[in-house]
Amino acid sequence: MTLCSILIISVAAPRGSRRPKFWFLESRSSKSAAVAAFMSNKAASRLKPYASFKEFYPFYLNQHEKPLTKLLHFLGTTCALIITLCEPTLLIALAIGLFLGAASFVLFRHLDSGLPEMAIMILSYLLIGCVLSGSAWLTFLLPISAYSFAWIAHFFVEGNRPATFVYPSYSLMGDLMMFYEVLLGRHAVW
Repeated sequence: MTLCSILIISVAAPRGSRRPKFWFLESRSSKSAAVAAFMSNKAASRLKPYASFKEFYPFYLNQHEKPLTKLLHFLGTTCALIITLCEPTLLIALAIGLFLGAASFVLFRHLDSGLPEMAIMILSYLLIGCVLSGSAWLTFLLPISAYSFAWIAHFFVEGNRPATFVYPSYSLMGDLMMFYEVLLGRHAVW
């Protein structure tokens, strides 16, 4: 059974059916079963209590209580989206970087820091972005524009440490989710 067929079967499972904890590793080979058993036995770090984005998102919103913080995040994400309109291939690189970062989360959940996950995310984005777009300038500008607004908000407005340092991929997903919710009017930014 190939990885693609495993993913298709797992994604096509009826809603409400129970998926194994590591459904993306499910296969008939003993090697995959051994990897899944190894990863399920790794203890979570005391700084990383959230095992899923669904668990993490309420914490993320708690770290973004002030309207100015949400506004600055919204502006940073808007700048990043404008850059992807100028160079759409960066969106592909960003999606691949996010996927690889999120996939590596289970490998590094036992660590107190999110730096290995962040390194995988950023380096894969930068490498793929530079290759696909042919523009190192725009590739580097996208994360700089988004993170500069966000980190100014955390350090000078909210007065807390960005969750990016512990949960890089979940933080990026949270930023995109909060951007969407601001567009829907669910969060005040004034």
